[in-house]
Amino acid sequence: MTFLNLVNEFYAADCYRCVSEALIAVFKCMRLRYRNDMGPYPKELRTRVVAAVEQGDLPIAEIATLFGVGMTFIKKMLRLHRAGEDLAPRHGGGPAPKLQEQERALLRAAIEKQPDATLAELQTLLAEQGSRRVSESTICRVLSQLQLPRKKKSSRPGAGRKATPAVSAAGAGL
Repeated sequence: MTFLNLVNEFYAADCYRCVSEALIAVFKCMRLRYRNDMGPYPKELRTRVVAAVEQGDLPIAEIATLFGVGMTFIKKMLRLHRAGEDLAPRHGGGPAPKLQEQERALLRAAIEKQPDATLAELQTLLAEQGSRRVSESTICRVLSQLQLPRKKKSSRPGAGRKATPAVSAAGAGL
């Protein structure tokens, strides 16, 4: 039986004081686990904070102390909950990715179709599809993140292309 099922049983039995005392004991133990983490608070804690506030047994300031979170955090979670939004943590710090999922899918499809496409060709493809213009370096990083190969076209005869006269002449001089 999960913790939330247990809480729901207490609610069904109209044992609000029992739930309040049980929540206080559990949250005091859990607070230690969340405090040492420098990342965002997990969704589980966020939902428990909202549930504790909506239960109404304790004032918000006391709930903030109980969970080891700030008043601003609780108010933000309540605002999100009342707006019907997900309480999951948002994207972490730093700038948003320049290429969104739609552009990444386009790059993935282009590489499947033409594995030896150059970065310049991929850049042109993105521009033609209405994406914002990004540098070849950005495309190279995204391909690396997607674990896609970045094969280069080559003018070497063994690379699947016929040698051009300039390349042949340069190779003969060696």
